[in-house]
Amino acid sequence: MTPATRLGISSRHLAPLFERHVGATPQQLAKTLRVRRAKRLLDAGEHTSAEGLIAQKKPGLRSSP
Repeated sequence: MTPATRLGISSRHLAPLFERHVGATPQQLAKTLRVRRAKRLLDAGEHTSAEGLIAQKKPGLRSSP
C-alpha cells in the first residue's frame, strides 16, 4: 500500500503537498538521505558500505561531479 493510498488521496495530489510541507520532492529527500548516510559511513571509516549506498542510486538521479 502506497503512502498516498493510506492517506486516501492520489499520488498526484500527495506529491505537491509533500513538497510544500517538506520543502523537497520525495526523490530529492531520498537522495539527500542516501548522501548523508554515505557521508556518515565514510566518516566512520566504513568505505565499502558507503560505496554500496552510492552505487544504489536510482535511475534518473544524476551524480554530482
